[in-house]
Order: sequence, then C-alpha cells, then structure tokens
Amino acid sequence: MIIADNKIDSKKYFMNLRLIIFFSLILLSFRGISQVSNNQIISKIVFVKPNTVNWILANNDFSPEKMRGAIVFKHRPIADSKGRLIEPMIALVYENVNEKMDVIEYSINLLSNKPYEINRDLLGGFPDYSSDKHSVVFKGDYLRDGVKHKVYLGYILYNKIGIEIIGDGTDEIFQSIDADIKKFIKSVYIKD
Repeated sequence: MIIADNKIDSKKYFMNLRLIIFFSLILLSFRGISQVSNNQIISKIVFVKPNTVNWILANNDFSPEKMRGAIVFKHRPIADSKGRLIEPMIALVYENVNEKMDVIEYSINLLSNKPYEINRDLLGGFPDYSSDKHSVVFKGDYLRDGVKHKVYLGYILYNKIGIEIIGDGTDEIFQSIDADIKKFIKSVYIKD
C-alpha cells in the first residue's frame, strides 16, 4: 500500500521503498524451505485475479534460493480526503514448508514476524472466509507513519505449501476495496 503526495515525487519514491522493504521482511520471515521448483509450488495454487479494471499486477517474483515467491496486485490510486493518492494492495506470498505444523502454528509464526504491531481478530476459515479447508483468516489494523491501515491476513498450509494472503489499505478508503480483498482471499486454495 502506497501513500503519495501528488506534488512531491520524492515522497512517492520513499513510500515505494518502504513497501519493498515491508514485503522483503515478509519474505525473509519464512521458515522450512526445501528444494523444489517454482512450477511445483505455483501449479498447485489456484486463485482468481482481482478485477483487472482496478487491480494491476505489480510484482510476480520467485527466489529459487529461498524457494519463496510473491504475487502482488496494486489498486489504481484512490484519492483520500487529504488529496493523497492511496494504492491499496493484495499480495499472495507462497513457499514450500517442510516443518511439521498446522495452519494455526504457521499463521502464528508469520504474524509474530511482522514489522508493524497488528491488532487482529480471528474471522475463521473454511467455508465462510476461505475455499480451502486448511485455512485461517484474520482482520486487523495497524498504524504506519501516523496513518491507520486495515488489513486482511489469510493463511493456508497444505501439502507442504504455505500461503500468506495480505490485503491492505488505509482506514479511510478500505470500505471501497473490502469486497475485492475478501473475494480474492476466498478464491485461493491449494489443489490436492
């Protein structure tokens, strides 16, 4: 999620840099990687892209050394009441997991490594919030640079594949993207 001032390009640059650092920290927080190919992982993950009119694929990276990948969609900018352009995001971060754990343990490990203190509530999982029986979904909020954000965090762990789904936007504009994020989270599952 990026906040940029229309008049100051340097602010947008530094916010983009913060976003990259944020996702790098998320990717670095993963544990239990084995040597399998990206095709072996991604071919088992099913999801429906968010509405391409508003959501644009911003990143699709995979690190063969770390056996982790991230697919990131950014929303077209939405102006808030202060005239700032807000770019909400949806990220699907995936990895191969060799450790023996369930989805609750997996989500706790990832939640404990976030760069921000996230106040969160457990929403549930299958079938209300996810299409995968091995899932858990949280809704929360956090403060970053004095701006309140709302976030959905979904976790799936099945067949040695771990997925974290992040839907993030500022509090002020979140209502306009809430349905898109929930729909995306619900579309993600791991094939048998």
